[in-house]
Amino acid sequence: MPTDDQTPSGSRGSDSTFELQGRFLPGDMVNGRLIASARALLGWDQRELAERAGIRRHTLAALEGDVRKAQTRVRQAVLQILENEGIRFVVMAGAFGVMIEAGSGKLPGSNEPYQG
Repeated sequence: MPTDDQTPSGSRGSDSTFELQGRFLPGDMVNGRLIASARALLGWDQRELAERAGIRRHTLAALEGDVRKAQTRVRQAVLQILENEGIRFVVMAGAFGVMIEAGSGKLPGSNEPYQG
């Protein structure tokens, strides 16, 4: 369970850091597997994320499968929706990952509020 000294500080960006020598991953480095992981963490299916981002489900499926490089506006729309829900893409200790901010007020994959 992360403690307060392990939560991100500052705004999302390449120079933002948090304890354990982690940093936020720039959007152009977020691949399809990370996007799919973030979506799963929220408990959403492809249809829901696609609708929220204003794109077609098959476009999202191609993005998540790294089938083709997504247009900048499509990638930005998807990342913005995920980030608005508290998703953070990170690199820490040489590994890439997906986190949800405890301050987002939501438990992963649930509509139940976080009481932490």
